[in-house]
Amino acid sequence: MLNVLRSIPELVWVLVCILAVGLGPYAGTLAIGLHTGGVLGKLYAETLEEVPPQPIEALRANGARPLQILVWGIWPLSRPTLTSYTVLRWETNLRVSTILGLVGGGGLGQAIYNNIQLGFYQRITVLIVIIYALVMTTNWIGDRLRNRPISFEWQFRNVGRRIQIDDPQRPLST
Repeated sequence: MLNVLRSIPELVWVLVCILAVGLGPYAGTLAIGLHTGGVLGKLYAETLEEVPPQPIEALRANGARPLQILVWGIWPLSRPTLTSYTVLRWETNLRVSTILGLVGGGGLGQAIYNNIQLGFYQRITVLIVIIYALVMTTNWIGDRLRNRPISFEWQFRNVGRRIQIDDPQRPLST
């Protein structure tokens, strides 16, 4: 299912969604959501599969439940990559939403199209500056999220010892 969602471009999705729900921002939102769901689903699955097995094995050996393994073993190691993919898709969706608006998907793209038709070039300039500011703000937020340090510490109740992972690629030291 994810392959179908991500293999069809947003422009085709918006045309299908316009047929289903009519012109406007709802069709554009559905089109972006369908395509992004497929892309992020695939990227998230690959990221979670690439988590090193050592922390998971250590947690299992200490009696951790599946939710504890997810929260304390898988999430901390995959968080930077998942965050990076999420911010990347958010930025992509900002840019794509402008194009989808030009073909009837609503939003800033439709406002740009209407202002071009009416000859309001100062408004077009303002809308382009707004889109630029949104993309730059998203880049700044993404950089801040990606540059957070990756250092984790776990405390196991049953064992009473600490495991420190400074580098997720290095083997565990106890």
